[in-house]
Amino acid sequence: MGNIGEILEKSAMAYENLHIHNKEKSLEKIFEILRDAKEEIESANKIDIEIGNGKPLDMERMQKLKELIKYKKEINTSDSLGLISVIYEGNPYVLVEMIVKAMLTNNVILLTNYTNYMKATNGLIIELIKRALKENKAPNDWIQVVERYGVEELLSNSASIKKVIVIGPKKLQNKINEMSSVEVVTSGFGYCDLYLENSQIIEQELSENTSIYIKKGVEVPYKNCVEVKDIEEAIGLINFNTAGFESVIFTANPINSKMFTKKVKTIYVDENKILKHNEESDVSIKEFLLKRKHEEPKVEKPKEVEPPKPKEESSEVEVIDLPKIEKEEAPKPIEPKEENREIEILRKENEEQEVKISELTRQLEESHSLTRKYISALERSKLGRIFSKLNKKEIEQDKNLLS
Repeated sequence: MGNIGEILEKSAMAYENLHIHNKEKSLEKIFEILRDAKEEIESANKIDIEIGNGKPLDMERMQKLKELIKYKKEINTSDSLGLISVIYEGNPYVLVEMIVKAMLTNNVILLTNYTNYMKATNGLIIELIKRALKENKAPNDWIQVVERYGVEELLSNSASIKKVIVIGPKKLQNKINEMSSVEVVTSGFGYCDLYLENSQIIEQELSENTSIYIKKGVEVPYKNCVEVKDIEEAIGLINFNTAGFESVIFTANPINSKMFTKKVKTIYVDENKILKHNEESDVSIKEFLLKRKHEEPKVEKPKEVEPPKPKEESSEVEVIDLPKIEKEEAPKPIEPKEENREIEILRKENEEQEVKISELTRQLEESHSLTRKYISALERSKLGRIFSKLNKKEIEQDKNLLS
């Protein structure tokens, strides 16, 4: 495997060439090769089981994922995101599902098995899928593998990675959220939280991804259980630690059952039974597509309101009590003496204004005369001013002005 720079470069080139390939034929070829290589896959799976790093693989369940190919919505290149990083905890069914959804939506996918769980099985499945792509002349780099130690460097290239999908426990979700600077979609597919208030034996087999909380004093035949004092503590611990997928309470107390189903924050919550889910995870195919702006809601035309019908004439006369209107007092007329006094005051003010205007006019004329005199003096030469008829005092003033 090359370094992160080489992986991103190859992925970008693969994305440019995706639109010229028939993805439906490539997907058909993938499931055909996986079916034909059943013995090889089982051998690799056996290696994982022997070293305690896996569990038996159900090949029929794997083939059921082929139903995803029936997704018929037309997807243009402009609808795809481009480069998507998928980080999972080794579930081989999740591996195949994510590859199929990425191919259906014209996205290049970077895969990281963060726990190395089922490493031999998953590694062979990826090689077989790449073989199918090669035989169908599709870009071999449509699918790339990034080792766990390269995830932090990968997620720092936010310009290249358009979205990160994390499928696994709460700790993994939190860690990737801290690393990533782009949108992160999380899923706890396959993880379940149980709270047991009685010693009822659960008929279904519990997976290794089940967290069990038991009420203090209750004995159960399960290992690695977390003891709690009451339902409040159980709900608090589950909400803090849950992967967010499924939670179940086993109890005979209907009040506690109702409280649990109301307060626990997971996608699926039930009582006294573990839910059976489809083979597909809860990561919608819409997460692999660009989000479009919501269309503006249509404004409904207001309903036409019929005008009120006129009331039928009645022989009785309706008496209406009108509010009493108080009469406003008319303004008092101005007495003649007051009117003459106001006119006299205005006349005097007018005379004073005229005197001021006359004085200002006189001062302005004197200023203009003096200004013309100085302008005439300034226009003469020095000798002209000396031999002019200006008296000594005026010449001295002129010198001062010129200086």
